[in-house]
Amino acid sequence: EVRAAMVMHLWIDAKGKLLRYKPSRALIKSAARLTYEQVQAAKDGNTDATTDTLMEDVIHPLYAAYEILDGARQKRGALDLDLPERKIIINDKGEMAGVTRRIRLDSHKLIEEFMVLANVAAAKALEDKNAPCVYRIHDKPAEDRLQSVREFVEGFGLNFPAGQVVKPAALNGLLKQAK
Repeated sequence: EVRAAMVMHLWIDAKGKLLRYKPSRALIKSAARLTYEQVQAAKDGNTDATTDTLMEDVIHPLYAAYEILDGARQKRGALDLDLPERKIIINDKGEMAGVTRRIRLDSHKLIEEFMVLANVAAAKALEDKNAPCVYRIHDKPAEDRLQSVREFVEGFGLNFPAGQVVKPAALNGLLKQAK
């Protein structure tokens, strides 16, 4: 079915740098409605009747671009909070029957990475027009909270140095050690 949409055309280079962007109105017609699990299975070599026809022109190119963007994110040391999500189980009566852990797949990360890039481009497009923008900026963590983290991780034999500006790369290193 043809649907109206706002789209953001994005051009990136081989290092994941956003070169150009163009917001526009569009009419789209989805080739398929896929789940994250279905796309991940296809990427892992287990295609189905729907994903088999999309591998060459859609799924492989998306993953190739994702790998470039993910590499750029890692290189700049962006904070990588790979936190477990929960999924609520609803029974056939419509009642909550339990909670399970949702596995975070590369297909989830792929969509997240493109959403972040589209948001960056949208902010730049608004700035280009001198339009008002609202940004979410995280405050620097309070020193007493950082000290609590230091004391907590020391109990596990991990080191989180004091007396320096805490950068995402340092937190990523700590998270990798803890994992």
